[in-house]
Amino acid sequence: MLDLPALGSNQLLNQQDWLVGVVLRRAGSPRLGFSLGHRNGALYPWRTIGGDECSAHYPTGAAQYHINADIAYALSMYRAVTGDEALVRDAAEMLFETARIWLEIGHFNPRRGGAFTIHGVTGPDEYTGLVDNDFYTNAMARRHLDFAADLAGDMAHDCPEMFEQLKRRIALSEQEIEQWRAAAAAMWLPTDPQLGVHPQDDSFLDKPAFALADVPADRFPLLLHHHPLLLFRHRLCKQGDVIQALSLVGETVPLAIKRRDLAYYAPLTTHDSTLSATAFAILTAETGDDAEALAFHREAALVDLEDRHGNSHHGVHMAAMAGSWSALAMGWGGLRVIGGQLHLRPRCPAEWQSYRLRLHWRGSLVEITVNAAGANYRLCEGPPLTLFDHGRVITLDKGEFTMPRPQVDAVIFDLDGVLTDTAEAHFQAWKRLCDEEGLPFDRPLNAQLKGVDRAASLTLILDAAGVQTNEDARSAMMARKNGYYREAIAHYSPADLFPGARECLEACLAAGLRIGLASASRNARDVIRALGIEGLFDCVTDAATIERGKPDPEIFLTTARTLGCDPSRCVGVEDARAGVAAIKGAGMRAIGIGDPMELSAADIVVPTIASLGMESLTGPFTATTLPI
Repeated sequence: MLDLPALGSNQLLNQQDWLVGVVLRRAGSPRLGFSLGHRNGALYPWRTIGGDECSAHYPTGAAQYHINADIAYALSMYRAVTGDEALVRDAAEMLFETARIWLEIGHFNPRRGGAFTIHGVTGPDEYTGLVDNDFYTNAMARRHLDFAADLAGDMAHDCPEMFEQLKRRIALSEQEIEQWRAAAAAMWLPTDPQLGVHPQDDSFLDKPAFALADVPADRFPLLLHHHPLLLFRHRLCKQGDVIQALSLVGETVPLAIKRRDLAYYAPLTTHDSTLSATAFAILTAETGDDAEALAFHREAALVDLEDRHGNSHHGVHMAAMAGSWSALAMGWGGLRVIGGQLHLRPRCPAEWQSYRLRLHWRGSLVEITVNAAGANYRLCEGPPLTLFDHGRVITLDKGEFTMPRPQVDAVIFDLDGVLTDTAEAHFQAWKRLCDEEGLPFDRPLNAQLKGVDRAASLTLILDAAGVQTNEDARSAMMARKNGYYREAIAHYSPADLFPGARECLEACLAAGLRIGLASASRNARDVIRALGIEGLFDCVTDAATIERGKPDPEIFLTTARTLGCDPSRCVGVEDARAGVAAIKGAGMRAIGIGDPMELSAADIVVPTIASLGMESLTGPFTATTLPI
C-alpha cells in the first residue's frame, strides 16, 4: 500500500497512494533546515491539493500536528473493525515514521515531574493557535504512540523477518520503540485542581473570556470578522477540542469529569466549524443531556439540507454528514472500540420511540434496534459475533438476542480490602500508638475496627482498655496514629492494587457506569492517587465529609447524591460487615468481597475483586423479546 523506499527519503511527496501529501525527513537529511526542520519522521500537512502544503496561515495550518495522530487513529480503528493485519503491516512504515514526530516536538519535562509535554502546536480549535500541551493533540498522540509500539511488538512476534527488514530500512531501534511507550505513559493530560476540568492547553484557562454575547449575529463566523491574534488572546473555541478528544478516546475518563468539561467549554464554543456539532452530540448523549444531544445531532444532520452555515453552495460538508451517523452510533448507541472489542451502551431518548442501525464487524453484519426498554441484536450475516452491551457479554451465533436496559447506574466501592490492602498499615499504626500509650492491642481487637473510621476505632480501643480521656488527648492520639499510617503508605504504588482492581474499574467505565469511592479513611484520596486510580472515580467520599461512620448509611447516600444517582440504582462493594450494613441501609444492592459467613447480609459474595464480573454488578438479567 505504502512504498516509502521507492519514493525516496528527502522528497516532498505527491503520490496518489498517499491520501494527502507527506513531508518525509530522515536523520542526516541535507534539507534539515528546510520547512519545519525536523530531523526525522513523517508529517501529514493540514491542507493539500497537489501534494504541497498550501495553507497560507501556518498557525492554523502547518501547526496542526494532530493530523498524524488522526490518521493513526483511523488505522487502529480499521484494524480493530476488520481484523485486516496485512494492510496494517503494509502501513507500518507510515505509522512508525509519523510516530517519530512526537519525539521531535515533545520531551520529558523535568519541570512537570518528567511528564511528556508537546510544544508549539494548534489543535482542532483554530481560534487558539501555537500553544503548548493542546489537550486533543496530547491525547491523540498518546494513542498514536501506544498503537505504534503495540504494532511493533505484534510484528516482532508474528512476522519477525518482515519487521527486521523494516527496522533496518528506517533505522528503527528497540530503544526508540521503548521511548514511544514511555512518552505515551507519561503524556501530560492534567485536570485543573480548581475547576476540575481538562485545560485545553497550558494557557487557555488564564485568558480573558471573549464577549460572545456582544457579537451581532451577522458577525459570525468570527474568523471572517476578527484578526486571528485577537481570537488567540481570548478564552474562546471555534469547535470542541477537549470535547473532540473525549468523544474519540475518552473511555477511561469518568462521566463526572466529562460533564464538567461540557459545562465549562459549551459557553465558550461558537461552533463556527461544522465538525463541532458531532463531538458535542456524542458527548452530551453519553452524559445524559438528551435535549442538547438532540439539538447537536440535528445540526450535524441538517447543516447542508437547510444550508445552516450559508455555504453549502461551495459543496457539501462530508464530515458533518458522516458525523450525523457517528452521533447516532457513538452518542445514542454508545459505540466504542475498547481493547480491540466492540462495546455498545445503547439507549433511546424520550423524544424517539426507537431507532435502528447496522454495523459491520470482522465479516459480520449486526443490526441493533433500540427502544426505551433495551436493545435487540440481530446477526444478519457472517460468522458468530461477540460484543458487549453495557459491559455484558453477548455472543450472536444466529437469530436475535435482546438485552434489557441495565437497572444499575453507579457502583460505589470501599477502598481497604476491596481495591487494596491497607489493613496491615492500619494495624501497625494502631499497635505503635497503643504500645506508646500502654494500651492493650492485638489482632482480634484490630478485626473489630474493620470498616470503622478513626474516631470510632479509638473509642473501641479505649473502651476495651477501660480508659477514659479528654477530647484533646483523643485528638492528639488520632493525629499520631494518622502520622504513623501515612508513613506506612508513603511508598504505595500501582503495584499495591489488588489483581483485577483496575480492570474492574475500567470495565465499569466501559459499561457507562458512574464510579464512587466510599471510604472510612480520611487518607482515601491520597491512597488512590498513589495507586494510580484517582482519575477513574467520579467522586470520593471519606470520613471527613460525613458525620456518621459505617454502619450508618450516610457515606453511601452522600456518594449516591454526589453521583446524581437514585440509591436504588446503585451497587455498593464492601469487605466488612459494617460496610455491607451501611449499603443495605442506603437501599442499595450489596456485593461482599471475602468470607460468605461474615458477609451473609450481602446480596452477592465473591472471593476477590478479580472474580467480580459485570453480570454480578448489573445482573442478573433475563433475555426477552422487546416490542420494537
